[in-house]
Amino acid sequence: MLDSGARQLDEYLNEVRGALAALSATDIDETLRELRSHVLDRAGSDLPADGVAAALAALGEPAILARMNALAILASEGAARRTPWGVLNFIGRVARLSLGGMLALLVSVSGYGLAAAWIIAAVVKPFAPGQVGLWVPETHAWAKTDLKPGPTHDPHAYSLVLGVSKTYPHGQELLGWWIIPIGLILGVLTGWLTYRYGRWSLRRLARRPARIDA
Repeated sequence: MLDSGARQLDEYLNEVRGALAALSATDIDETLRELRSHVLDRAGSDLPADGVAAALAALGEPAILARMNALAILASEGAARRTPWGVLNFIGRVARLSLGGMLALLVSVSGYGLAAAWIIAAVVKPFAPGQVGLWVPETHAWAKTDLKPGPTHDPHAYSLVLGVSKTYPHGQELLGWWIIPIGLILGVLTGWLTYRYGRWSLRRLARRPARIDA
C-alpha cells in the first residue's frame, strides 16, 4: 500500500512538472515540493493509497493545477517588475495562460502604441510640420464650415487621424505647434497609466490557487 500511494503521488507530480514548462527550473521544483508537502499533510507521511487518492482528487486535474500555478507565479513575478518592458514581457507570458492575461496584453499594447504615437508626433513635428499632426479628415463637411455634423454614411465620419503621413488627405489640422507639448505630456501620461494598469492586472492574476481543501 505504501508503494501504491507513493507511486500515485509521483505520477501526479510528474504530470504537473510536464505542464509547468513555462516556469524556471527553480519555480518548478519549489511548486512540486509545496504540492508534495500538502499531500503529505493531508494523506499522512506513510502515504496510504486511499489518503493519497483523496488528496490528489482535491487538487484536481494536473494540467489545470499546473496552469493555475504557472499563471500565479508568472503574474507575481511580473507585478514586481519596475520597467514597462519588464511588465509587458510578463503580460505576454501570462496571456498564453488566461483570458484575463490576453485582455491585459491587448490593452497594454494599445496603450503603449498610443503613447508612442503622441511622442513620435511631438518629436517629428519640427522636422516635418506639414506632415505631422492631429487631423479631422476632409470628408467632414463640418470641418470647414460652421455647420454641426449631421447624419452620414461616410466610413471616416467623426474620425481623427494622429501621426506622420505623406499621402493622407489631411483635412483640418487641429493642434498645430501645440502638438509638441501636448503630445509629450499625453504620451508620457498614457505610457505611465498603461504601465500602472499592467502591474495592477498582474497583481490581480497573481492569486495562488488553493491546493487542498481543509
